[in-house]
Amino acid sequence: MAGLSDDQRVEISKEKSAFRSNPVIKSFEESLSANRDLVTSLKSDLKGPGDVAAVFQFMKSLDPQSVVREGEFQLAASTAGYAGTASKLLENLSNPNDKSWLVPENREAFRKLAQAYVENKAKSYDRLYDDMVTSTKYWGAPNELIPKRASDEIRTTQTTPTKQSSNPRINEIRALLKK
Repeated sequence: MAGLSDDQRVEISKEKSAFRSNPVIKSFEESLSANRDLVTSLKSDLKGPGDVAAVFQFMKSLDPQSVVREGEFQLAASTAGYAGTASKLLENLSNPNDKSWLVPENREAFRKLAQAYVENKAKSYDRLYDDMVTSTKYWGAPNELIPKRASDEIRTTQTTPTKQSSNPRINEIRALLKK
């Protein structure tokens, strides 16, 4: 903070501290972190544990302060419905090495919904950010002292296409179950 008076440094520091300690900002940062963890879980090669972690992180991205209990966990995991669950069971029976239990459509839906929640929270973050920038600029803060905008913090992830089974019979059954 070279070139700034002691009073300017104190005021800029106060503004940044107030911004970072705001519950809206904390909630955004927790949701962003949970969203990143969710994406990591969904991309994991460890399908069974990755699916468990994905459901947990999905629930945390909706409400970062919540405690994910077994009932909530089962509810989120069962959102594929009977057809999706049946097709996944058939696929797992034909491929014992596949330890996953989320269908590809679920995985993509979890990712999209968690991303949408983070983007919604980013709007509140950005309103508070604009106020903080105005205040810190008033006190003469250079750009390098100003935190990033929420939209700069969000890393958009690639859409994961629905995975086709290596077993054509499974793909045929999935198609029938979707009708």
